[in-house]
Amino acid sequence: MESWFSPRDITFTRDQVIWLIQQLELLSNGIWPSEPLDTHYTDIGRSSLKDHAYFETPCSFSAEITYRLQRTGIDGKLLIAELMDKWHPVFYQDLQPESKKALNYVSIFDFRKRAPYWQWKKQRDYYSRKYSTKK
Repeated sequence: MESWFSPRDITFTRDQVIWLIQQLELLSNGIWPSEPLDTHYTDIGRSSLKDHAYFETPCSFSAEITYRLQRTGIDGKLLIAELMDKWHPVFYQDLQPESKKALNYVSIFDFRKRAPYWQWKKQRDYYSRKYSTKK
């Protein structure tokens, strides 16, 4: 089954960030992807009153993901390129090492408290070499 997340479910886990990046074009146009249902009705549950415009939530998630990816530089661009192939599911273990680093950096809830990407990456590389089991 294809994954789908509602806005209230998003906590920026790896799977959710992968899904958000794959939906980035829709989100930036103010459209939240509809839940894949077997009924093929697209207007189910849209009659409730909201205190904001329908496009605000998708646009804010698009802006947040775009901001986070921009902080990762070229690694974020590589991650986007790998995830834009929507014809098959993408799993974390199938990503390139640089894409994995960018995804790990972007996939944290308290992102705004995080160190700059180059510092985080340098520190992570240091500890992975220091505590590696290969000798």
